[in-house]
Amino acid sequence: MFKPSIYCSIATAIAALVPSAAVAEVTEYEDKAAWEASVGDYTTLDFTGFEWGTIITDQYADLGVLFTDGDDKIVHGDPIDDWALDGKESVTIRFDQPQLWFAVDYPGAMQMSFYRDNEWVYTSSEFGGSGGPYFAGITMTGEFDEVALHDWLAGSVYLHNVYFGVPAPGAWCLMALAGLSSRRRRRH
Repeated sequence: MFKPSIYCSIATAIAALVPSAAVAEVTEYEDKAAWEASVGDYTTLDFTGFEWGTIITDQYADLGVLFTDGDDKIVHGDPIDDWALDGKESVTIRFDQPQLWFAVDYPGAMQMSFYRDNEWVYTSSEFGGSGGPYFAGITMTGEFDEVALHDWLAGSVYLHNVYFGVPAPGAWCLMALAGLSSRRRRRH
């Protein structure tokens, strides 16, 4: 008799023993609707409500998010909603809990590097270019707890919105099985 919970437990145990970078399947997205359809629920940081020039560090700590560079500041005049984050040369975001998906709305160019426990996991393709606004997102089966964002073209990172999340508890089994069955990278 087939007992899915036993197989799920076995797959989850095996996935836990193998480093996440080794089993991570990463999918990159430039289409926001496709990314949203693939992740389900996610949390949004939209930077609204802060005064111009506010340095963003621990204002989102209640959501488990820290901006660790210490020089990321709020600017106004954003074409999407008038609020944006000016990260200067980079933006580094640290999560209290491991994540499986991440995305940003941004102008210009964007490249994202992902880390777990200070170990490199994955670096994205070079998204965008000049102009915008653009969208860049990823989903992965391996976990990450830090993201470093860079503008590969002009060297100045601006963010309209940040999106991140993890699956509901029942979906962890499916993510573990997907990680065991495939290690490829796709772009949408």
